[in-house]
Amino acid sequence: MPRPPYLLAVSRAERIEAAVQLYLAKFIQAVQTADTAALSALVGDELIPAGEKPVAQRAGCASVGDAVRQLRIARAGRSTNPRVPLRMIRLGNITSDLTVRGDTVAFVAARIQERTRRELRYAPIELAFTLEGDRIRVATARGVLVGACGFARTRP
Repeated sequence: MPRPPYLLAVSRAERIEAAVQLYLAKFIQAVQTADTAALSALVGDELIPAGEKPVAQRAGCASVGDAVRQLRIARAGRSTNPRVPLRMIRLGNITSDLTVRGDTVAFVAARIQERTRRELRYAPIELAFTLEGDRIRVATARGVLVGACGFARTRP
C-alpha cells in the first residue's frame, strides 16, 4: 500500500506551521524583489487594520506594494536598474503561537529589518492566520503597511 504524501502524514499543527512558514517566505521574497503584484495578493488592503491606513496615507503610501515600490526607488540611488533588489530587508525575531483561539489558528510576531550602512532599522509586525475549511489564510497584518512606509520615508 502506498504511503500518503508527507504533508498529509503530519499533524494539523505541523501543516499550519508549514503554511505559515511558506507565507513568510513568499512575503519576504516579494518585499526583496519589490514584487508589488505579489504583495497585493499577500497583504491586501483588507488585511491592514483601519487605524494604520490614514497614518500611511498621510505619509504618502497607498498600500504595502506602493510603500515597497517607493522604498525600491529611494534605495536605487543612482542605479538605472528599475528593479533594484531590496536584499537588505529581512524578517527577524520571528515567534509563532499555534494556539487556536476562536477562528485564529496562528499568531506570528516578527520584525521587518533593514540593514543600512549605519544601522539596523526595524518595524514590528503581527500576523494572524485563520482556517477556512482546509485553507489557511491571513486575517490581519498589523504593522506591515506602516513599517514599509516608514522605511520608504527614511534615508539609508
